[in-house]
This record gives sequence, C-alpha cells and structure tokens, in this order.
Amino acid sequence: MVFDDGYTNQSSISDAVYFAKASTACVPDGTSQGNCHKWFGRCTTIGVNPKAVKFRVFNDGYSNQTALVDAIYINSPNLSCIPDGTPKGDCRRWFGLAETDDGRKSQCYLFNDGNTEKIGPTQAIYYAGPGKVCMPDGSASGACRKWFGQCEVMGAQEPIRLRVMVWNIEEGSRGIDKIAAQINNQNPDLVLLNEVLNQGWPWGNNQTLELAKKTNMPYYHWVNTVALGITGYKAVAVLSKLPLEQAFEHKVMYNGKETAFAVLETSILLGDVKHRILSTRFAPHNSDQHALENIAALQQFTELMKNRDKTVPIIFGGDFNAREDAPAMQNFIANSELISTATRRPDLEACDPTPPDYLFYRGPYEVTTYQRRCPGPDFPSDHPWIVVDFLEIGPPYPEPQYQEPIGYLDAINNMGVVNGWSLDPDLPDQSIDIHFYLDGGTFIGTINANKSRPDVNRVTGYPGNHGFNFQIPIQYIDGRNHTLYAYGIDITNNNNRLLTGSPLSFTISSGHKISVAVVSNSKTKTKETVTIKAVDAVTGAPLNGTILVKGQGLIGSTGSPLTYTHTILERDCDEARKPPCRYEYSEITTTFTINVPGYDSYEFTR
Repeated sequence: MVFDDGYTNQSSISDAVYFAKASTACVPDGTSQGNCHKWFGRCTTIGVNPKAVKFRVFNDGYSNQTALVDAIYINSPNLSCIPDGTPKGDCRRWFGLAETDDGRKSQCYLFNDGNTEKIGPTQAIYYAGPGKVCMPDGSASGACRKWFGQCEVMGAQEPIRLRVMVWNIEEGSRGIDKIAAQINNQNPDLVLLNEVLNQGWPWGNNQTLELAKKTNMPYYHWVNTVALGITGYKAVAVLSKLPLEQAFEHKVMYNGKETAFAVLETSILLGDVKHRILSTRFAPHNSDQHALENIAALQQFTELMKNRDKTVPIIFGGDFNAREDAPAMQNFIANSELISTATRRPDLEACDPTPPDYLFYRGPYEVTTYQRRCPGPDFPSDHPWIVVDFLEIGPPYPEPQYQEPIGYLDAINNMGVVNGWSLDPDLPDQSIDIHFYLDGGTFIGTINANKSRPDVNRVTGYPGNHGFNFQIPIQYIDGRNHTLYAYGIDITNNNNRLLTGSPLSFTISSGHKISVAVVSNSKTKTKETVTIKAVDAVTGAPLNGTILVKGQGLIGSTGSPLTYTHTILERDCDEARKPPCRYEYSEITTTFTINVPGYDSYEFTR
C-alpha cells in the first residue's frame, strides 16, 4: 500500500507501485494518475495467516544495508529513504532485499502498463526518474520499466490451513449474541451461513452485518432468498477474515423459472490461488412443490460443479435439505466431482434426526478435523454447526488449461445498437473488452462487456457481468450494407476470439436522404473538375460531406472543386476518315459516393 507521514491516508492493498515523481508513490485506482502518497510499504503475503514483508535500502554491491523496515519513500533519483527520526531519513541508492517476518526472502518484478514487458525477479531496485524503476542487468543503467511489484516469497512455504464453519442459524431466533459466541469459540476463517434474517424498514435488522461486527470478521456478502412478507427475507451469507471478491447469486431454477432459493458464490485468494466459496440453502421438503424444487437444485448444481475448471479449488456448504440416501443427493455426491468432508473424517457427533447440512470441497487438501455440534436445550439453533479444518497437501495444483474467450453477438437493432456477451473462462469474474471491425478491416470501436446478463450466468455457470451494448458509429448508419465483426479480447495471453454469430450483416437507414447537384467546372480529354453540392432532400439545407471517387481513392468535400481522371480507351487513327485523321475514344463512366454523417449514403455515376 501507499500512505503519508505517520501511516496516514493508507491506500488499499496493491501488487503494483510506480513513482510519479519524488515523494509520490502510486497504486492503480482506475484513474490515469493512480492513488498517490509519499511512502510505500506495510506489505504482507496473501492468504491465511499473512506474514509481514519488509524492505531494506542499500548501496551498490549490496553494501551499507539498513535494517528491515515497513516504509520507504523516494527522495530523488538514486535515493531511497527509510525513517530514522530526521526529516530526510536514512537514504541509499537501492531498495529491496525484502524478507517476511518469518525469515523468508522475497523478490519482485518490473513491468510496464498492462503487465507488459515483465522482467525479473530481482532483489534490488532503484528509482531512475518519474515513471522509471530499474534492476541490475550488467549495464550502467540497468533494465528499466514503469512499475514494480508482483513480489513473491522464495523458498519453502508453510502449507495452507483453513477453518470453515457451516451453519443454519434459524433466523437468529434464539439469540444473535449466542450465535456470535458459538462462532467466536470456534474461531473459523470462513463462515457459510443460511436462514439469516434480513429485515427491511422499519426494523432495519441485518443479521449478516450484526454478526460480522460481533465476530470481528471484516469481509462479508449476503443475498436475500425466501421472502418473509413485510418482515424481510431469509438470506444466505458468507463471513470471512480474508478479503472476499465480488459476490454472485445463482438462482435455483425449476421448469425454466427462478425459485425463491439461491446459492451465493464469492472467491478468496489462498497461496495466490483463487478458491471458489459457495453458501446455500435449498428448498425444504415441506410441500410437493418444494420437494421438486430441491431435486431440481441438486441436479442443477451437480452439472455446474462437474463442469467447473478442475484446477480451481471449491468449498461449497450449507443446508441442502436432503437426506444423504435421497436419490438426488446420491447423484450430487457421485457426479458433482466434489468431496464430502464428512466422509474424510467420520468422527462426527451423531445427531437425531440426521441433519441435512453438508460441506463439500475440491482441491489438494486433507480434512484434519470434522466437528459437528448437535442442537440441544441451550443451543441457539435447530440445526447443528459443522466446523472443518483443511490442510494443504501435495501434489501442487495442476497447471491451468487456459481457454480462449467465449461469447455471442446477439443482434443489431434498427437504431444501430449491437448487443451480446463475452467472457474469458480463465478469469470469469472479470469483464473483458470487445473490439469491433466493419467490412473486414475497419476498426470502429471497443467496449467493456460489463453489463448484467443473468441469463448468461445461468447458462454458463460463471459469475460476473458479461453483457455489452455497442452503438454503431453514425457514419455507418447510412442505408448501405455492412458486415460487423466482434472479437472477445483474451486477458490471459491466449488468442482473441471471433464471437459466435459474427460476422453479422446489417443495413440501417438513417431516415435522412441526400439530394445532389453536379456542376462541371472544366473538362479535357482525360480530366474533369466538378463541384458537387449536397442538400437535405426534404428541406434543401446545404450539407457538408465527403466524396469518394470509386477506384481512384480520391476524397473531396461537397461544395468544393474536385478534379478526377477519366478512364480513356483510345483507338488507332481511322485512315478512312481522312482528312482530317480523327482519334476516336470511349469514356468509361465514373462512380461517386457522397457520405454525410447522419444521412444515407448517396451513389451515382457520371
């Protein structure tokens, strides 16, 4: 992060820093300048039990090294400084030689905008001037780029340990403080909750927010599911000690329609690997309709989980409202390609009746503890909680199989608005850019596919916003036939993809017509100079447009003289016509196209 004196005005955590000038360290924030402050530092590793990472400053040859510190500022080129109680600080040429607080060394990379031209890793960096940091490469100046960051810890790293709790809290009806006390006693990293009460006005009671505060879990998401009339909703939620990425709601579908039930999906980073986190409550078997909806939910999420990228770990828990021996539940266990945590550690406490609460996972983990606390007289819910401890084991994660974007060019309406969707399956949380070309090669614009498309989320199983609406530039709404090409732009260095449904031909009239008058100013055997005047066909108002002479690549302006060349086919002298000898020739007609923005194109021959 970056910050000002006294660790004030701290930015968000970032893995990229550049120096706009001396005393100005910046992290990305979506603007051209970035979020800038005097110091950078307070770095940590990512994941469970993060470790502090500190830097030194030193001179050439790694001489005159300072102690490890968590704050550095740039005084001037070749001068990086750490706090020492003086206004200037203790300064050296280089910064680097980073270490975690458990003694592991760290190294960083240098790169340009968009993570391009990446070099490194290195343990030594110096500031060479605004927007320029350099690392040693054997030359006098070193190899330089704009940004530094994406630092990584060297050597062995302790395995990931993760504690997850799953609980149906029965709307907190037996005391939200008792619920919070149970969570605090178990000290989980993640809590997957369901039947969480979310009351609107005038009560204003949101149990997700209340529990997040009472359990000191700063990261949380929730989605409303079953409506409780005027009193609010039952919700599913996630509480976390670790930063959560964007949340997405998967609606449970039955007979092509949305039900009141849903799955909340979000993500966390553990060991630099994204993990999918899903929390749910499916329909209870309290009516024939709900029983059918429960079966449909298990079938829907069996397919969704089975088709997910196998290199991405998954943790999926909640109240499935199904007995383990139910056919639909058996199908989920057998075919979702997830593992039941209960089968890995069968030392669970027996509950009567057997509860319908489960925690499933996928990934290189061992279940070291499975605990279940059954309801009793003093227990604050009619459902048990489940607590599972995960320990990372080998082998390491498989190498990801990167994919090209997918998507569809849906349609173009009569106003020239193009709609469709596209996403990169490798990073489906992120919205990608779409590039548009016309008639085979003319680039006409780009747009980010960041519109909400719940239908795409349901069909693909991927979260995020991936729809787009693109306006065809007005000069191509001209009554002429055009062909549109739309490409999804890959964000993991694979090929860009021509969207399905593309190319797409269209002819859209602007609704405005041009009338043309041609005045010949001069004419020879091979050249002619004309003035072409264009007016609105209805009002007669003069129009300023461009003129294209077909085959000659000439472009002129309406109302101004334009000289073009006749194409002449000459014949030999006809001796029979002497005297005098005459040369006969044939003049080939010339095609003109008049273009005026907002009007249909006008074409004529002369």
